[in-house]
Amino acid sequence: MDWIDDQFGVQFLPPMAPYRARLEHLILNRVSFPDFRAIEGPLPRLGQLELLLYDHDQEYSPMASTKLSFHEAPLLRTVLVNSCAIRNTIIPWAQLTSLALHGLLPQDCAPILQQTCNLVHCELSVAEDSSGEDVPEVALPCLESLLLTHIILEDGLITGYLQTLTVPALRTLRVPELFLGPRPIDTLKSFVSKSGCNLEKLCVTGVRLVPDSSYQVAFPSTKVTFHYWLMSCAEWIMTEFEDSGEEPSATATFVPGFPG
Repeated sequence: MDWIDDQFGVQFLPPMAPYRARLEHLILNRVSFPDFRAIEGPLPRLGQLELLLYDHDQEYSPMASTKLSFHEAPLLRTVLVNSCAIRNTIIPWAQLTSLALHGLLPQDCAPILQQTCNLVHCELSVAEDSSGEDVPEVALPCLESLLLTHIILEDGLITGYLQTLTVPALRTLRVPELFLGPRPIDTLKSFVSKSGCNLEKLCVTGVRLVPDSSYQVAFPSTKVTFHYWLMSCAEWIMTEFEDSGEEPSATATFVPGFPG
């Protein structure tokens, strides 16, 4: 369901209820206040969940008093959610292997990531925050790929966030240079050293001040690429396969990319 108004969502979801046990992928994109109670209950086959919800009037939201729990979804492994979806659902974070968080402040990502001990792939679209609030440290022992993007606000830059993460199994990193502060290469070296990871692929995105060659000299054992635009995770992974001439495995698990 994509760009559905409130009334259509209420009409559409109840007929799905008899087939709830057969749902494998549930994607509600840019939807306001669907009547989730129509599909509440066990979801034994659900493996992928994407909820990008929008709460135009939180005080009077029909979802405000009732959260939908996905704890009866034992196969759920891949989730994409934004802040409104997080407020209105209960998700079993510990069982996830792929997670995308859209539009959260850095300090709001931390309590969720601290619960995702089995996470292998993570994509974070982080909102800029000028409050100066400290961001808690997070350790993700199984994380192999981390893809970072940002939402541009009027003021503030997201620097220092990468240093709050410890990811010893990380092999692939995509990060905007704006995340890395005035000395981006030193920031990356410190991050890799702190995590003790063996970084195989590094993609630096967005506007850059440091020459390409400086990254390649600093990370001689890492495949370094550059992109001036921000890509979703799925787009970036497919680009990597095209560059290598490989075919993506049918069994591979990808984090869902953000819209737009």
